[in-house]
Amino acid sequence: MKILLSADCFYPAQMGGPSNTIYWHAKALKQAGYEVTVVADSQYLPASVPLGQWITLDCGQVMYTRNPFFYLPLNHIRQGWMAIRKADIVHVNSLFYPASLVWVLMSRLVGKPVVWSPHGELSPVALRFRPRLKRVFLTISKRLRLTVQFHATSATEVTHIQQHFGTDARVSEIRSIMELPTFLTPKPVDQSAQPYLLFIGRLHPIKAIDRLISALGSSRLFRESQYSLKIAGPETDKAYTQTLTELVQTLGLSTKVSFIGQVQGHPKECLYANAWLTILPSHSENFGNVVIESLAQGTPVVASIHTPWQLLERERTGSWVSNEPDTLREAIETYLRMPLHEYTGYRERAIRLAQQQFSIATTTEEWNRLYGQLMHAPTAVDFHNTIAAEFNRKYESSKAFRERFQVWTGLFDRYVNPLYHVIDLGCGPGVFSDYLAHKGCIVTGVDGSEAMIELCQQKKTLANVQYILQSLPLTSLVTYAPQDVVLLSSVLEYVDDMKEILEQAYSLLKPNGLLIVSIPNRTSVYRIIERLLFRLLKRPGYFAYIRHTATKAGFNRQLNELGFEPLETAYFSGQDPISRLIKPIAAERYVNNLLVGVYRKRTG
Repeated sequence: MKILLSADCFYPAQMGGPSNTIYWHAKALKQAGYEVTVVADSQYLPASVPLGQWITLDCGQVMYTRNPFFYLPLNHIRQGWMAIRKADIVHVNSLFYPASLVWVLMSRLVGKPVVWSPHGELSPVALRFRPRLKRVFLTISKRLRLTVQFHATSATEVTHIQQHFGTDARVSEIRSIMELPTFLTPKPVDQSAQPYLLFIGRLHPIKAIDRLISALGSSRLFRESQYSLKIAGPETDKAYTQTLTELVQTLGLSTKVSFIGQVQGHPKECLYANAWLTILPSHSENFGNVVIESLAQGTPVVASIHTPWQLLERERTGSWVSNEPDTLREAIETYLRMPLHEYTGYRERAIRLAQQQFSIATTTEEWNRLYGQLMHAPTAVDFHNTIAAEFNRKYESSKAFRERFQVWTGLFDRYVNPLYHVIDLGCGPGVFSDYLAHKGCIVTGVDGSEAMIELCQQKKTLANVQYILQSLPLTSLVTYAPQDVVLLSSVLEYVDDMKEILEQAYSLLKPNGLLIVSIPNRTSVYRIIERLLFRLLKRPGYFAYIRHTATKAGFNRQLNELGFEPLETAYFSGQDPISRLIKPIAAERYVNNLLVGVYRKRTG
C-alpha cells in the first residue's frame, strides 16, 4: 500500500513535536511494509539538507520543497499534486498549514482516501493565535468533513475535532509514538551534586514558561537549594522571550535559570537523563513528545492538566497538575523533598512505561486497521439494506422514479410476452418483478439485500413470482436457467466485476433470449458533477458504492463481444435541474444520466 504524507515541518527540522512524530510514524509504516512518500516544507531545516529533489531516508522517499512564501506554498502544492495521483492513501498533517486544505481538495478530486491529523491545532488555546485566519480555514474545511478520516492523538482532541466538525465527522484516536532513544545511564542520583530541573520546547506563550519561572521564583526551597532550571528550545516569539528574560531578572533568578537554546541528538538525551525533573506547564498540548522523551531516560515529569498526560499520576511516573504558579510550585517541591529511594522508584517506572506503551511498534496494528478500512470498498448490499423502505416509497412518490418506471415498463410491454420466464437480478423492492408477474410472466427475483427481499415477500400476492436472497455473482446457474429474459436494473454499477455478471446473464438465457439492462451514462453532465460533488462533499451518499459507468458506444461494444446484439437503447434523463437546463442545447449523451437497453442473445 502506498501512503503519502504531507508535513509543514519534518525531521531533521526540530520545530515542535510533530516534526519528529510524523517522521517516526513514516518510519514505522516503512518498517511494516508500506511504501511511504513524504512531501515536506523546508521550514527550519539545516542548510545541508537538499531541497527540491527526492531523497531516500529510513522513513521512505522524501521531498523537501522550497516555498519562499509560507502562505503561498506553491511548490508544496505542485509536488503534492504529482504524488497524490500515485498514492493509495493521502495522510495530511496540520489543519492550518496553507497547503493542507489544497491537498485535501486535490486528493478528493481524484478519489483518494484522506486521513487528516490536526496535531492539537483545534485546542481552544491554539485557536487564539491568528483567530480570524483560522476561522476562514475552518469554514471551508467543514464542507469536507464527511469526505475525510480525522486522526486524534487523545480523547480530548477527539472532542475538539467533533466540536468544530460535528459529531458525524469520522475520528479515530491513535496516540502518537516515537522511536525510543538508547537509554543513557544518568549520573549517580545524588542531591548534593548540582541537579537541575528541565524545560524543553519552543519559547512560545502557549508553553506557559512564565508560569514555571513564577512558580520557582516563589519557592523558597528552590531558591535556597543547589537546583537550577535549564530552559532548552528555539526562540519562536521574540517578544515572549524578552518577557521571560525580564521575569527572570525581576524575580532575582539570574543565577538559577539559564536559557541554553535548542539542543538536539545525543546532547538532548543526556540533558533528559541527568535532569532531576522535566516540567511541561503548557496551556495546551495535543500530545507532548517531551514527556515520552523524558520518561524514556528515566526522568519523572510534571505536566499541566492542559496536556493529555493523566497517566503520569496513575503510573506514578510524575504529576498532572494545574499550571497555576502556586500549584506548580507545590508539585515541583514534592520532588525536591522526595526521599531518594522513593524518587528512584519514579525513575524506574518511567523507563518501564515508555518502553511498554510508547515504543514505535505499539500503534502499527492500529494504523494497519485504519488504513485497511479506508482501502476496503464499502458494500452495496449494506447500503441497500439501509435504504430499502425509502427506495420502495420513491417509486410511489418521486416524479423521477415514476418516469423511470414508465421507461422500463414501456420496454417490458414491447418485448416481454406473458408466460416468459424472467429472472430479475438485483430485484430491489420487487417493483419490476411484481409488474412482470401481473403481466403473466413466471418471475424469479434475486437480491443480496435481506431488507429488500423482506419487502418483496411482504408485497407478494401472486404465485407466479418467487424471491430469493442471493448476492451476485450467482453461485449456481443451473438453479435458475434457462430464462427468456434477464433483467439487470441499476445493478451493474454496484458489482465488483461487471463482465462476470454479464457472462452469467448470457449463460442464463435461452437462445434468442433478452437482456434488459441499465448502466449510468458516463458522459452525462449530471453524472460528472455528481462525481465531483461526492468526492468533495460525500454527497450523494449512494455514489460511494458506484463501481461502473459506461458510454453508449462502449457498453454496446462490450455486450457485442459477449454475444449480445442491441435491439433498442432508451435514455432516462430524470428530473434533475442540470439535465432540464442543458436539454435544449446539448446532445442527449450529455443530458441523459441512465442508459437502458434491450439486447438479444446471439446464437450460432
